[in-house]
Amino acid sequence: MKTFYNFISATILIYLFLALHSCFSIPSQEYYINKAIGQPVTSLIKASTRPESYATRIGWKELTYDLPNGNIVYVYPWHRELVHWEVDQNGKIVGAYIDKHNSVDSK
Repeated sequence: MKTFYNFISATILIYLFLALHSCFSIPSQEYYINKAIGQPVTSLIKASTRPESYATRIGWKELTYDLPNGNIVYVYPWHRELVHWEVDQNGKIVGAYIDKHNSVDSK
């Protein structure tokens, strides 16, 4: 019987380790944002207009504003937060800002 309890304890520890490991291996928003830098903004627009995208599901309307340097900022929801994507005159994403003070609910 002691062997059975040792086996159960070891099994529980292994499952707990795997569960915790998988939680820590989920890439962050910053990881995905950094991958988008340098990409054409058309890929962002295309992804956000797919029927299964979060932006489409909540009925998000495209929001942009101009910067003094001539770049344009596209604002898109990322879960409940808003990401401001800075795009240069060539249509390339050159930067991004995660707006943690405003949410999709406040727009």
